Amino acid sequence: VASGFIVKSELIQSQLIDKKYLNVIVTAAHNVENVASAIDVHCGVYDNWSNLTKFDTYQALIYNINKKMDLAILIFKSDKKMPCADMEFNSKPYFGTDVFKIGYGLGDDIRIDFGAITSVDTKKPENLKGFLRSNCYTIFGDSGGPLFYKDGYKVIGVTSSIRGSDSLFLNNQAYFSPIYWIKTWDDESEGALSFIYKENK
Repeated sequence: VASGFIVKSELIQSQLIDKKYLNVIVTAAHNVENVASAIDVHCGVYDNWSNLTKFDTYQALIYNINKKMDLAILIFKSDKKMPCADMEFNSKPYFGTDVFKIGYGLGDDIRIDFGAITSVDTKKPENLKGFLRSNCYTIFGDSGGPLFYKDGYKVIGVTSSIRGSDSLFLNNQAYFSPIYWIKTWDDESEGALSFIYKENK
């Protein structure tokens, strides 16, 4: 069980196929790094924004993975336009900025957890250098879910990990891949990811 979020849902312009939408998912790389090429994804359907009524299931293809940034891009087709999260690539959170996250931890009902930014550019431990840190409560299965500004509802990070010490997990010390890393990754891959955030012309 893992989490993810849709950032783009666009009508495929083709006379060869029935009306379909191409959807782009952002998630954590470690969620899919051992998956061959395709994976089932479950999209929650809500009544009145709050009552989960069912899940629609789709088969998604793994488009690209960046283990260093702990980010992955998946794509899938649907018969309808999917709800999307807006990404804030120019985000500049501060120590104490109010945030919230969405997660599908342990496969239970999808959760919302509130907190604040506790590090905007982690220095230690070394393997989490550069990641955002927050005190939003986080459990296994939340990885890949979005971290939002509380004001503005735009994604600034992707849930990556929980700090641990020996056998103790610190659920209120969670780390997030900054969302602007997608543009950095795009630059490194010479534009292979630009379709995620640029409008087709």
